[in-house]
Amino acid sequence: TPTITASGPTTFCNGGNVVLTSNYTTGNTWIPGGQTTQSILATTSGSYAVQVTNINGCSSTSNPTTVTVNALPTAPTASSNSPVIVGGTINLTASTVSGATYSWTGPNGFTSTAQNPTISGATLPMGGTYTVTATVNGCTSTASTTLVNVSNGSGTSQLSGTILHPNGISNIRTTTVALTGPTNASMVTGTNGQFNFAGLTTGGNYTLTPSKANDTTTNNGVTTLDLVLMQRHILNIDTLNSPYKILAGDVNNSSTVTTLDLVLTRTVILQTNLTFPGGRLWSMVDASYVFPNVYSPWPFPSTRNYPAVATQTNQNFYGIKLGDVNWSWNPNTSKTTTVGERYVSFGDLSGQKGDEITVPVMVEDFQNIAGYQFTINWDPSVLQLIGEEGMATEAFFGESKMEQGALMVSWNEPNGDLITLPDGGTLFNLRFKVVGEAGTSTTISATSNSIAAEAYNQNLDVLEVKSRDGQFKVGGDQGAQAGDDGVQWYPSFPNPFSKETTIRFDLPETRQMQFTISDLRGTVVNQFGGVFEQGMHEVKWDGTSKSGKELAAGTYVLRIEAGSESHTYRLVYIRE
Repeated sequence: TPTITASGPTTFCNGGNVVLTSNYTTGNTWIPGGQTTQSILATTSGSYAVQVTNINGCSSTSNPTTVTVNALPTAPTASSNSPVIVGGTINLTASTVSGATYSWTGPNGFTSTAQNPTISGATLPMGGTYTVTATVNGCTSTASTTLVNVSNGSGTSQLSGTILHPNGISNIRTTTVALTGPTNASMVTGTNGQFNFAGLTTGGNYTLTPSKANDTTTNNGVTTLDLVLMQRHILNIDTLNSPYKILAGDVNNSSTVTTLDLVLTRTVILQTNLTFPGGRLWSMVDASYVFPNVYSPWPFPSTRNYPAVATQTNQNFYGIKLGDVNWSWNPNTSKTTTVGERYVSFGDLSGQKGDEITVPVMVEDFQNIAGYQFTINWDPSVLQLIGEEGMATEAFFGESKMEQGALMVSWNEPNGDLITLPDGGTLFNLRFKVVGEAGTSTTISATSNSIAAEAYNQNLDVLEVKSRDGQFKVGGDQGAQAGDDGVQWYPSFPNPFSKETTIRFDLPETRQMQFTISDLRGTVVNQFGGVFEQGMHEVKWDGTSKSGKELAAGTYVLRIEAGSESHTYRLVYIRE
């Protein structure tokens, strides 16, 4: 009977995960999901089981493992009695979240676990953003912030406003707004994007200057879809329809959108660079400014000046995330809405320590695609990436996290066209060196780690890229499987292969053998057989049909019948 081993606790908070592993290396079918790998990544609540089928078609199912994912509590709403005069009391309040404990942080190293803390004897350094979270059953909410302005009360005027996103939906948090004039001050916007400077000298000459380059995820909102849109703008296929989108495309601040902007944007997508030239991530524009030419929005004002200040509200700015020309930046870095799915698959492979192997990255339902991006993950203690080769699409790769077992991939059609590949077609191949010991294994998968796994169709809708994970096992003779009728089956090697692959088996007595090779649609492409005597044998296949014609690259199924016993291999053929 198969058993399931969990890599950690099976009860965790939303956003966490646990790896479930079968004690069988092959023959697995997971319920639900249908994955055939030895391990799966569970991220949602449910009852998980694995069914194992041996070479005779007999199946056995494990006891279920229950995974419980607890929801994050609702974020409390933070507020305060701002503005506060020096020497006064700051009153912080958080809305009630049932059963929660609270955690506040703020300027000057302030911390508190009270729901509604107070701070007496306010000083100027106590002004700034205060943050609160709520924790229920060990799960912590997203943070909520409130901006507290502390002034010396020497003036009667104030300037206030909001850092807005041009999509009209989001406000820009964690923006530093600097005030210069008779007195200098700065503050950081909270989740509402608001700022407020009080106690200003009426009639004084002041300037407001916002800036932001502190995104936790610097490629938030910047994806390969933005490259597709920028490329079409440059080629005059589809012009960007807002001056703010055009400014977002000018990532090198050259007052135009060019191919160099595409190159620089891709480096941020792949995290080769974490910022654009000059350390920039955002541009700021006076929200009251009217562009004389919306198709050439340069120059533009990034500050607001007050030669003789009086109290004014709604002194707003637009925040422009550089590289994000479709305005997909999200303050909560949540997942983009998708309209469908496409699949990337890897197949189950094997090799021996010291081997150099080729892993094809294959696709399904890959029709009319304008671009794609995803991250490939593996265990670096088992496989060491050497490089990429044999590309049907000239993809770009971010290799900054190779030592952690992660490769970021990005591609867009350079002429604004579309590409279609057949099911089982290869996007590109990865070359690895096997560094793991015999018996170790790793899952190879496409994920949204580092960059979102997505592709774009002819309408430039976002499609979720899902992974059909591959399992790589470090083999050798230790990887042999004993059949029910005494046959020892060994892993095919090499697999994938470009010239020929070898299938080894050890017979307990002389047998009539039949070899049938089919494509993934079940069409038989080659068939041969003969009588094999007792002992070890090797059979080679060079990727040709029965007539000797070279077949298309892809995945093929080899079924071997040896008397009453049979065995199946998945063979991946790569044409050089």
